[in-house]
Amino acid sequence: MNTLELFRRFNFYLLNEIMDRDFGIIECGSIINPKNEIFNNPLNGKACLKKKKEPLVLV
Repeated sequence: MNTLELFRRFNFYLLNEIMDRDFGIIECGSIINPKNEIFNNPLNGKACLKKKKEPLVLV
């Protein structure tokens, strides 16, 4: 896994966290790149991240 893929996956994780707080739970399969690059590949062996209601902290 290269740096660009890690960056894209982390951005997808942050997007999910933000969307979860504003609009409720979203499905991981609802966001697909027009270039057919899938951003919702399993992270840590899971299809989707479990949604938490804890505050989002950016460092």
